[in-house]
Amino acid sequence: FCIGATNRPDLIDPALQRPGRFDQLVYIGPPTDAKERGRILKALTRNFDFENGDDDRDFENMLPRNVALTGADFYALTVDAMMVAVERQVNAGETDRKLRLRIEDFSQALSSLKPSVSGEEMDYYKEVRNKVLKS
Repeated sequence: FCIGATNRPDLIDPALQRPGRFDQLVYIGPPTDAKERGRILKALTRNFDFENGDDDRDFENMLPRNVALTGADFYALTVDAMMVAVERQVNAGETDRKLRLRIEDFSQALSSLKPSVSGEEMDYYKEVRNKVLKS
């Protein structure tokens, strides 16, 4: 078996899409379900320490529903939240203790996050998805 992935299926040579080659197309878009998005962030932060333990990791209600976030966006959000926590602890003079994140660190990081896929690009991908699903 050979599996390929692309974010531009419209540019694939039709010869590669003949039977016996890459003849099965599957569209996988960004996660839109709040629980699914929350699980992604929980998985990315499974090794992080939180001030209030796991109870502080309610990501489902934090993310705006109208913004499409890719895997790279979720990763960037976690890194940015970690940097917010580092800055918070350094400013408070807490450099001698282990880094502990708060859900507020993620909210602050989210306020400056610029999604990697614009609305226009997402519309384009939806058009491509409709073409893929028709074939």
